[in-house]
Amino acid sequence: MGTPSQPFPAVPFGTPKGPFLPRGHIGNQFLEALVFSRVQRALASQIIPRVALRNLFPQGLGPGGAGTIRSSRRVDLFPRPLRAGVPPERILYSGVGKTASELRQALDAGILLFNVESQQELERLAALAQDMGREAPCAFRVNPDVDPRTHAYISTGLAKNKFGIPRDEALEAYRRAASLQGIRIRGISCHIGSQLTETAPFIEALRKMLDCIDELRSAGLNVEYLDLGGGLGITYEQETPPHPQEYAAALIRELGDRNLTLLLEPGRVIAGNAGILVTEVQYTKTNSGSGKKRRFVIVDAAMNDLCRPSLYGAYHHIQPVAPRLVSSRQWTWWVPSVRRAISWRANGPCRL
Repeated sequence: MGTPSQPFPAVPFGTPKGPFLPRGHIGNQFLEALVFSRVQRALASQIIPRVALRNLFPQGLGPGGAGTIRSSRRVDLFPRPLRAGVPPERILYSGVGKTASELRQALDAGILLFNVESQQELERLAALAQDMGREAPCAFRVNPDVDPRTHAYISTGLAKNKFGIPRDEALEAYRRAASLQGIRIRGISCHIGSQLTETAPFIEALRKMLDCIDELRSAGLNVEYLDLGGGLGITYEQETPPHPQEYAAALIRELGDRNLTLLLEPGRVIAGNAGILVTEVQYTKTNSGSGKKRRFVIVDAAMNDLCRPSLYGAYHHIQPVAPRLVSSRQWTWWVPSVRRAISWRANGPCRL
């Protein structure tokens, strides 16, 4: 089983580490399925390394590459995608808590679209744009009150969620935006959640957005872009999400011949199978209590390296780097070496 004097095999770059796999593993399904639209890729800029950005953006998912920036409290929020070769006119900026500094960076860069989340954000953006002598291209994130049928912690499109403005306030919000100097209305946005495993919630949200667009256009308000967000799920264990081709076909049927540029923000579906967490086993032990024994494998990774299991009970497959069969089928708890952190439970045959 290994001891401190006989450690388990280590990887050459140290652990814990989260490398990304080669370019061919990222984005191909969306590239094939969504040739009809310009696609924006959701960029979690606080965790995705530059090498991954360079692999993502040149693949043709939109002319010249495209990306979605989400507010992350980083000073290099915009330089990172720009250094990766993403033209600023292919960047849209989402996030419920954008700071004044971040908005200035985006205005200075000349991005494609700001997805505005509230009236207060609109007023701040308008004031900054006027002060800088710029015009901010805007879309409101509209909350369609659609149940995405996913985990509550990653559901973002219900009326009780903090994101966007209510659907019944959209017309008045757009009229206010149209009256402000420094603001140019260009689109509408929504995002109902993550790890969706069926197309029905997407279609329900799309229909509500199309109804809203019809209302806005009837009022003389310009809507060129429809950002439908992302959320298409992937298989971690036994999930059976729709293939991107099925998702694309469903959207195309609903859109018909409408004069809109569709923006999408696929996240995990293009990168989820390209990242791994490598951790090294430090020790194994068995504790007894109440007549029961519990076996532990102690590793050097923790919830600061992979938060999903502790955040909402997510499943991640454990795969050995150098297999050693140590027991028959049994439950084993994989635990980090820090206090008050989540454990991962794995069923055998357990390999280390």
